[in-house]
Amino acid sequence: MSQSEIQYEIKFFLDGNQVLTDEHELRVDLVHLDQAAHQQLDIRFLDTSALDLQRAGWILRGRLKQGKDQWEITYKKRIGLIESENIEQSMKEMEESSFDLNDPSLSMEVDWSGEHQSLNLSYEVKVNVSALHHPDDWKAVFLKHAPKPLRRERWGELNFTTMLSQTSVFGPITAHKYKGEWSGIQESAEVWNVAGSSIVEITTEATGSVAAQSSHDLMKRLLQQQDLLPLQPGMSKTGWALNKLLHAEDFVTDPFLLLRRGGYNLYFRHAQPENTHDNDVMLSTLGREQAWRLGELLAARKIPIQLPVSASPIMRARQTAEIAFSQQNVKIEPLLVQRELDQLLETTPEVGVNQIFVAHHHNFNNQLKPNKKFDYLNMVLLKPLGAGKGYNVVQVLNLFQEALIKYGSTVSEATIR
Repeated sequence: MSQSEIQYEIKFFLDGNQVLTDEHELRVDLVHLDQAAHQQLDIRFLDTSALDLQRAGWILRGRLKQGKDQWEITYKKRIGLIESENIEQSMKEMEESSFDLNDPSLSMEVDWSGEHQSLNLSYEVKVNVSALHHPDDWKAVFLKHAPKPLRRERWGELNFTTMLSQTSVFGPITAHKYKGEWSGIQESAEVWNVAGSSIVEITTEATGSVAAQSSHDLMKRLLQQQDLLPLQPGMSKTGWALNKLLHAEDFVTDPFLLLRRGGYNLYFRHAQPENTHDNDVMLSTLGREQAWRLGELLAARKIPIQLPVSASPIMRARQTAEIAFSQQNVKIEPLLVQRELDQLLETTPEVGVNQIFVAHHHNFNNQLKPNKKFDYLNMVLLKPLGAGKGYNVVQVLNLFQEALIKYGSTVSEATIR
């Protein structure tokens, strides 16, 4: 298959705060989609708690369309592309690694997300709804129909059968799909709702690299004209959903277990000040107690921290950090009160530890809704995606309250007033 024949799926991820209502429904007027074409989907994934399958480029998904009686079971292999010229070379490499590109059950397309491209090879089978109830049913079905390339995959000493036995079913994810036309382009949009958060993906298709480039540029221009600037180029809604579901499960059991893994940015609003009228105001007596208890709590729960901790130069934030973590472990970071703040929050910490930022109220690129409570010394847990790639808000927490719930009255009640 030549590059002029290959199918492209062109995607942009939009800011849900701009295109969704308060009920998480799509504002179809903004993206010119037909409300009548709306369809609901139930989606599940199989993966391990470490997302080993996804890390190896495999996505195992079940999708059930509303009103249908069969699950669409998909095995998808994703191969990242640096340049479009690499497509034919990647196809050749896939053939050498046991993919039969002439297999009629195999479909192939280029996924063009923002500015990033990947070659997707997919196998699909259909299974009656009645056959899938228990997690073991899902594992049995995915094992029964697994294509040869997946069966030959290895994860160190583990083969696919062993790896599959260690997986869990992630979901359900409720999705809504809309179709329509925008300036002559046939398009669709999917809204995924996961663990209280939503993501919006707008998609169009084209055949061949020339047509794909034209459709990509036109769609990007139309979105920019509507001030619907795309989010985080190269992100994957599957990866986003799996991480949301994984973290949601962790927080149900014990948020401190997740924090002990490291790899997150912990953004704290400063403790309670005497007032907020000027930048030189000191913490109140309660605020100083809160800051001291924060340091005590993180140490007691063995949360790994990257030093030094970053603090805003404004007194109430600086004093919070110095009381909690001691002055020698605090770095004053002027960017925490400037427009470049979000550039700091997308940087990744060292392996096995968490970065800490102590600053002020922030909306986190509109990921924190205006009516979302963000009180003194509350923590916003962020998953950084790397320099220039943004970050995801995982959860907003009152760690003192969580400690009381999980471990009993181990912190002063004054700290949670």
